[in-house]
Amino acid sequence: MRNLLYSTVIFWTVPYVACADEMRPLAEVGVNAAATYPSARCAGLYQAMMEWIGFDRMGEETWKTTDANRKNLILFSAAVAQDASGGTIEGSIEITLRDVRNIADLYLAKMEANYATIGQAFGEDAVISSDLTLCKTITETLLE
Repeated sequence: MRNLLYSTVIFWTVPYVACADEMRPLAEVGVNAAATYPSARCAGLYQAMMEWIGFDRMGEETWKTTDANRKNLILFSAAVAQDASGGTIEGSIEITLRDVRNIADLYLAKMEANYATIGQAFGEDAVISSDLTLCKTITETLLE
């Protein structure tokens, strides 16, 4: 029974980590992605950063700013989705929240693997560093 449990855990974990390792920079994939993707991806990155770092280490001011940016990106992505496909804004927000959660989980898996292998969650990760830079630009553009 224990072997079955271990096999099941390995079966579900290995593809998840492999997918996180295969994340390509947003700058590379954003060009051909759905119009909603860049803002959803940035919201997912911000959510993962908040979850990884935590409120106490991030500090109240940075936490509030990051959370506000995350929420604005979610609303923007949902508005773009709703404009493109119709339906209700509530339905678009629900789908966007699901997408952001999935993206955040990929970033978190990447951070966990980085920390386990090099002792830093995101400091030396080229994809995360590149995405943080681009997401800062996207966020600043949306706030103008």
